[in-house]
Amino acid sequence: MQQPAKPESCLNCNASLQGKYCHVCGQKFIEPSERRFIYFVKQFFGSAFFLENNFLKNALFLLVKPGFLVKEFIEGRRRRYMAPFSLFLLINLLYFFISSLSDLNPSLWEQTEYQVYSSWTKTLVQNRLERRQIAFKDYESKYNMKSSELAKTMIVLNVPIFALFIAMLFAKKTYYFADHFIFSLYLFSFVLLTIILSIGIEAVFRTIIGMSIWNIMALPFLGLFMVYQTVALKKVYQQNWFWTLLKSVLLLMAFMITHFFYRFILFAITFAST
Repeated sequence: MQQPAKPESCLNCNASLQGKYCHVCGQKFIEPSERRFIYFVKQFFGSAFFLENNFLKNALFLLVKPGFLVKEFIEGRRRRYMAPFSLFLLINLLYFFISSLSDLNPSLWEQTEYQVYSSWTKTLVQNRLERRQIAFKDYESKYNMKSSELAKTMIVLNVPIFALFIAMLFAKKTYYFADHFIFSLYLFSFVLLTIILSIGIEAVFRTIIGMSIWNIMALPFLGLFMVYQTVALKKVYQQNWFWTLLKSVLLLMAFMITHFFYRFILFAITFAST
């Protein structure tokens, strides 16, 4: 079959073509090979396994190169990487698919037993169970399902709040709030991705030794977060190690405070809606 000649103008907006991509609307010139069925098969599997847009490469950069993706984004090198929010949403989707109940989405039992405010939440739940004449287990199932739905959206609220803390600590730096937001977005992406990997490690140990190691992973995870955050801050904001470490400690405290209120608000909204 004779190959069609390359058009001189964009088939979408009629602008003059100066390469494979239109400089006006961005549409790509469709190569003959891209009209074959095998091309669509490759596109499908690329999307299905997150290979399109280099998800695996971006996830690896996120894990092993603290602050690298933030620095690249701020300095304008963006086309070669996934958009920060797209990366966050994909990791968020994986996180809640793998573990519907977790530290970022505590069950009703955890909310009434292991939180600072548990005496208050337990009283509320007990009063509701008595009024409705239902068992804790029956209500817990409904609560946990609703909490999982809300947590997928509410976790995003942590990002601008944490970005505000960063902006206050680095107020003298010539950065926009959007830059701090991107730093916060990548940091929470790292947290979610690390928890996903931790869930996998815990599952392996549970299979091999027959017991959970989740409780003993909390301290190493906190230490890893502190090291990662400090290195990322140093790379992006270019301060000396003393001030970087000091601000990293303050941000860790802010992270824990934010997380506390996040869990409390998640309970309040879920309880009100169930």
